[in-house]
Amino acid sequence: MRILEQTPTTLTVQHRPLGNWSAGGFIAAFGLLGIGFALTSKDTPVSPSAIIAVPAGLGVMCSPVVTCTFDRKKERLLLKNRSLLGTKVIEHSLQEITDIRAVTSGPYGITMMVSGKDIPINLDHINFFGKSKKNQAIASEIRNFISINLE
Repeated sequence: MRILEQTPTTLTVQHRPLGNWSAGGFIAAFGLLGIGFALTSKDTPVSPSAIIAVPAGLGVMCSPVVTCTFDRKKERLLLKNRSLLGTKVIEHSLQEITDIRAVTSGPYGITMMVSGKDIPINLDHINFFGKSKKNQAIASEIRNFISINLE
């Protein structure tokens, strides 16, 4: 997650799940290698785990790029999820946001409470390189920008 743009009226943050894309590619490649090895070897059956690994890896590779734009002038949150499967855009009033927090256990990331629903902005299943602290700083930046006091 990183801040793309910050002006007095607009804050845009984006999450590019490079770790998910890399892991998904590795898992799918592992599955394809297993299937290829089994097909070229007369005595080795195709492993069910190799068959499962290919669609699972491809599914992980479809993790979306998430872009959130907080616009004070329009009083709107624009949440855009773009993946290989298409783009989904959700709009909310900034007044509907009641909480923004960094998650420090389970899948790490930043979530927002919007109209009583917990909406993840980014989720990382592994806390690589201290992302938890970076997520806390970005969550704090978003709270300050839209003036939510939670501490």
